[in-house]
Amino acid sequence: MTKRKADNPSTALSVFPWFVERFARSPVVREMDGFERGVYLLLLGEEWTRQGKGLPPEEWKLQAAANLSPEQWASVRESILAAFSVADGENGMEVGRLYHPTCEAEIRTAITNRDSARKNGAKGGRPKSKKGEADE
Repeated sequence: MTKRKADNPSTALSVFPWFVERFARSPVVREMDGFERGVYLLLLGEEWTRQGKGLPPEEWKLQAAANLSPEQWASVRESILAAFSVADGENGMEVGRLYHPTCEAEIRTAITNRDSARKNGAKGGRPKSKKGEADE
């Protein structure tokens, strides 16, 4: 079985930052009911695991990612799709894929931080303290 890149522990972004205040104050989220918010969070998490590739445009795949029946998806479809943008190819993402701009910005930051930590680790990790200085 072939693993997706995100399933590989050495490349996965294992921590999904959730900015609670930003989420709670979002005008889009304020319009959603509790069920819709749960679906929205599941799809943001799915987008996170795809590391900058966005979500597939096929609605049956979105429905499956959120573990919804066709009837449940139909009931939330409009409000959920309104929270995402459609890629036009200018952001390096395949045309037609769905993405959330804030989520994609956080993914880019996390990838940069991960790659920097990996590079520093290859150099021996944290700098050694000078003799006589306590480690912090």
